[in-house]
Amino acid sequence: MSLLDEAEDETARRPEAPRGLFTVEATRTQVGLYRISVHNTLGTPDEGVMVADRLNVDHIPSAEPGPGPTSRGCIAP
Repeated sequence: MSLLDEAEDETARRPEAPRGLFTVEATRTQVGLYRISVHNTLGTPDEGVMVADRLNVDHIPSAEPGPGPTSRGCIAP
């Protein structure tokens, strides 16, 4: 869990990395989603729910083709 804390701290310090610097994005939202998965794997899903309450779902990309009644739209670069 301490590595997740470090990842969260790092994304807070550097909200956006220069394009092409990394092969994957690492945002606070993505760290939160990963933290939820870790809690589920460890058998502590209640702690994952507390993390989910703090997430801004508008920052989660969607595979939907565009805004609609059931999608938030895709956040594209």
